[in-house]
Amino acid sequence: MNPKASIILLTYNQAGSVGRAMESILSQHCSFPFEIVVADDGSTDGTRQICEDYARRYPGIVRMLPREPNKGVVDNYFGAMLACRGEYIADCAGDDVWSDSRRLQYQIEWLDSHPGDVAVMSDWDIVTDGVAISSANAAKYECWRRNIRGPEMTASVLGCRSAFPLLSAMLFRHAPVIDMLHDNPSALRRKEWGCEDLPLVAALGQKGDFGYLPLTASAYTADNQEGISNNRRAGHLFDFYAKAARCVTDLSALYRIENAETDMAIRGRLLYLSSLLLHDFTRERLQVLRNLCRDNSRRAGTKIRIYLILSASAPGRYILRKLKSSFLKGIRF
Repeated sequence: MNPKASIILLTYNQAGSVGRAMESILSQHCSFPFEIVVADDGSTDGTRQICEDYARRYPGIVRMLPREPNKGVVDNYFGAMLACRGEYIADCAGDDVWSDSRRLQYQIEWLDSHPGDVAVMSDWDIVTDGVAISSANAAKYECWRRNIRGPEMTASVLGCRSAFPLLSAMLFRHAPVIDMLHDNPSALRRKEWGCEDLPLVAALGQKGDFGYLPLTASAYTADNQEGISNNRRAGHLFDFYAKAARCVTDLSALYRIENAETDMAIRGRLLYLSSLLLHDFTRERLQVLRNLCRDNSRRAGTKIRIYLILSASAPGRYILRKLKSSFLKGIRF
């Protein structure tokens, strides 16, 4: 019998936390059969061995995907998606946990009884340095704590800046994703985007509506990010958010989303990248930003164009650092 749901457990060098993540999924009280599909991305710290032990102890539930070299989150995630057998899909990162032992049951019941919904969302906790903040108590997540029509969801996630609905707090239908991966994989699976959640949620919005269940489904572990004045951290953040900006740029064109929210979101991303570039400049990153501004010429604005001109030379960058230009201050994601 095929499982009713498949849970993708993504792991990479998380030996200290993956057991907790696995136990939180195994503790689900569910009247339907489910499987845990472990997609380990070439861990070197013993993470895979821990997961293999669970696969031996729970042979009918935990399934290890074959060992492969590290391939990045995009290929790791969608490779696991293609290997799943369940009607529904959920996921969990190796350093996160599922919070409610009945979430899978309740979310499956929702989708079973709402055939027009392609996914159902719930709330989550964001844990930073051991302190948890609930998405239910954060105003920036309020827009997703309700039932949402599919096209509105696509526009909403492409127009967001400092918040995003957590994928591991959702349950969604497997079949439409498989269809999209076969028919138009470039709308979902591009390594240059560096992420799996944004293109997936945007694409699901083209296939159906999103329901909402008011329960805390997951606890997401967030990094305690350093300030952008740290050069190594600024460069890392630039590379990450440049990929996200490319993803939003490409998807807004693909789905023909042009509105004030998307314009502001992309402009804000470009401003943030401009500030990061000031702290860790390379010619390669400057060209990445130039390409993004070229493809968003209407959205970029005069301030960013002036910034790009000054950033091209050492004296210009010196001037910008001295002035601490007001249009860059306070830009955060």
